[in-house]
Amino acid sequence: DSGGAGKWRGGNGTVLEFQTFSPNTTITARNRDRSYFTSWGAKGGSAGAASSFFLNPGTDQEVNLGNTDVVTIAPGDIIRIASSGAGGWGDPLDRDPERVLTDVRCGFISLEVAKTDYKVVIRNDKVVVDEGTMDPGKLCRFNEDHMAVTCRLANFRETSGFQSYQVAG
Repeated sequence: DSGGAGKWRGGNGTVLEFQTFSPNTTITARNRDRSYFTSWGAKGGSAGAASSFFLNPGTDQEVNLGNTDVVTIAPGDIIRIASSGAGGWGDPLDRDPERVLTDVRCGFISLEVAKTDYKVVIRNDKVVVDEGTMDPGKLCRFNEDHMAVTCRLANFRETSGFQSYQVAG
């Protein structure tokens, strides 16, 4: 989920995790300003996620190292560094729902991000229809590649919850 939402989704960051076995191991992680300043989105796209730097992630000894440059760690300690994601380009609602489904299948975004950022609900590995969301103000377009009509609510910014659906043609 680190890439910013957009018609063209920003690239995801990478994660480096390792464990040390030697005493007084010194780790350097420099030039990590993206832990404070995220990559911008453009033309309506969202910013990418910030980077992170953790000591012993997911344990009761977890420490968020923030933008620390140098840290000395003990045998058995684990370091996790996640780089920032790139910003998205264009309105996320202009991304084809089938591309959003592909992003979920490939692990680039979660089901939650598909729903909240792209307004695409996926169940059982398919974009689903929720009849309760039918609205005369919806915008529809025909997708020739998938022989389907893709509809999105025109007033998505003023509403909450489920806001898009796909009707098979």
